[in-house]
Amino acid sequence: MMELPCLRTLVMRQLQMRLCSSHRQELVLVSRHDGQQAPEILSGKSGHTKVADVYSLGMTILEVFTVKPPYSGINEYALPLHIAVNLRKPERPLDVIPENSVMGNVLWAILMSCWSHNPAQRPDAEDVQSLLRTVRDDKLVPILATSESEAAI
Repeated sequence: MMELPCLRTLVMRQLQMRLCSSHRQELVLVSRHDGQQAPEILSGKSGHTKVADVYSLGMTILEVFTVKPPYSGINEYALPLHIAVNLRKPERPLDVIPENSVMGNVLWAILMSCWSHNPAQRPDAEDVQSLLRTVRDDKLVPILATSESEAAI
């Protein structure tokens, strides 16, 4: 697991997010619009709500683990269509959240619940916090097969 330096997130008047290193006091512009917004906001069905914030929280958690913005391989102009119309969710980054890992599966389930297309099915932020406390990064490693028969499966 990669260690991240201590970062501070600043919200500017134009609703742009900026990351500020506590060590160097530099500002780095980070685009935070469509890839972080919930489908219901992008489609115009809803305004900003607590459950929409939980969707964004899930995206922020994913970015902490991957050190890349969600949907980083998709053109930013195509993101609203990708998220709100096609209802696409980020792909699981198997290099940092492996499938054959108990904690990886727990973490991915938390993120998927944050990104539920039905806002009423998303957890609240306190539930996300409680669930994340159970995830240990030393357990985000793949479980190795213990016998040749399991390795063949």
